[in-house]
Amino acid sequence: MKPFFLLFFSSLLNTALYGQTLPLLTPPPGCVYHGAVRQVYENPQNPLAGYFSALGDTAIYPSVQSHFMGIPGARNPMLQIQGLRMFFSTADSFGFIPEVSLFLNDSVSSTDSIIAHSTQYDWMIDSLVAICSGYGRRMFLRIGGEFNGIWNGYHPYDYVTMFRKIVNRFVAANFRDSIATNWCYMPAAANDFDSSNANGFLWYPGDAFTDWFGLDVFGANNFDQSLPDSSGGVITMKGKANRFLEMATIKGKPVYLNETSAKSVHLTPDSTDSQNDWNAWFAKFWNFMDLHPEIRGFNYINANWPPASNPGWGDARIQVSPWISSRYRTEMYRTKYLHLGGRGCAGPANIENRQSSAFVSVFPNPAGTLVQFEFSAPIPGEYSLSVLGMDGILRAGTTVTIPNQGLFRFSLPVEGFPSGVYVFHIRGMGRVWAGKWVKE
Repeated sequence: MKPFFLLFFSSLLNTALYGQTLPLLTPPPGCVYHGAVRQVYENPQNPLAGYFSALGDTAIYPSVQSHFMGIPGARNPMLQIQGLRMFFSTADSFGFIPEVSLFLNDSVSSTDSIIAHSTQYDWMIDSLVAICSGYGRRMFLRIGGEFNGIWNGYHPYDYVTMFRKIVNRFVAANFRDSIATNWCYMPAAANDFDSSNANGFLWYPGDAFTDWFGLDVFGANNFDQSLPDSSGGVITMKGKANRFLEMATIKGKPVYLNETSAKSVHLTPDSTDSQNDWNAWFAKFWNFMDLHPEIRGFNYINANWPPASNPGWGDARIQVSPWISSRYRTEMYRTKYLHLGGRGCAGPANIENRQSSAFVSVFPNPAGTLVQFEFSAPIPGEYSLSVLGMDGILRAGTTVTIPNQGLFRFSLPVEGFPSGVYVFHIRGMGRVWAGKWVKE
C-alpha cells in the first residue's frame, strides 16, 4: 500500500492526505480567519460599527462576516431573501468572505423535517442557491446552526436528510465547488453528535456533504484548559468540545468557531475590572485556539446581549472597555490571523517556504508488530505523535525534540493493538499532520 502524504496550501488549490483536495477555503498552514457576526441589536444599518471602532485599523478588519437567515424564519420570507441580497451586495463592495448561517424555523417551531420530506420551502432554498450563484465567489454555508441543541428543536435523521438536500440543490446548480459547508455543534447540547445506529447517523451528514466542522463557544467553561473533561463520571462542556475537535481531526476537517462571545463577563470601562475580564475569558479563549491548530477560523459576536432572550449574558462589546480593546488589537496583530483582503498571517507562510513538501509516510501499512512514521520536519522543534482508534480513544503517544529540519522517524510497537484502522496525529510548531494506518 502506498504511503499517505500531506501537501500544503498553494494559492487557491490545496492538497491534503491521500492526494485529496483540502476542504474549500482552508487557509494557509497555521493561519486562522478573523471573522465577525453581523448582529443588529444596536445598529441595524451598520451592525459592526462598534467592533470596527474598537479595532481602529482597517488592516485588522475581519476577513469573514456572518449573516443569519431563517427558512422561512420568523419574519416575512421575502424579507429574509431581501436581507440576503443586501448582505452579498455588501460582501461584493467590501471584499470580505461571506458566511450564511441558515436556521430552519418559523415563528413557532423548527422546519428541518418539513424541508427534508416536502417541497414546501424548496422555493426559498432555490432562491438561496440562485443568490449565492449570482454572487459567484467562494463562501461559507452553515446549515442549521447548533444542530442537536434542544433550543433549535431539530430532529435526528431528518436533520441529516435536510442538510444533504440543501447541499444537493447547490450540486444541481453547479455551485457546490464554491460553498464550504459547515456542520456546527455547541457543547451545551447533548453528547450524541457522532452517534449512529442501523438507521445511520443521528446528526452527521457525512464526509461528502461536510467541508468544515463548526463549534460555538460562549462561556469560558467551554474551553478553559484548567477544567476537567469529565466530573463525577459525566463529560463536561469542555470535554464535549474537545471530543468534537477530535472527531474533526479524525475526519480531516478544519474547524471554524462560528459563534463566540464573552458570555457573562459584563465588560465595563473600568481598567481593573477589564483586566479581570480579560483573564476570565479572553486570555483563555486565545489559549484554547493556540492549543488546537485544527481551529482555522473564529467569529466574534460583539453584542450587548438582550436580557429577555439571553439573561445573564451581559455586555460583550469590546469597545466598551479601552483596556480590552487595546489588548484585543494586540492579539489581532499576531501573524496567525487572516484579515480583510488577505492581510496578516505572514509568519506561517515564511515557515512554509522553507520546505513546501513536508509529508508523513507510514510503513509497513498494514502493520504487524511495528509501525514507523517517517516525518519531514519543516523546522527544528518539539513534536508529538499520538495514535487513536476510530473510537477516538488514545492508544499511544510520545513527544520528541527534533534537532534539525528534515526527515525524522517515529517507531511504535503495535503488536498488542487490536486489528483495525487507526488515526495518527503529529503536532508541532502550531501545525498538525494527520492520517490513517491499518493494523493487521
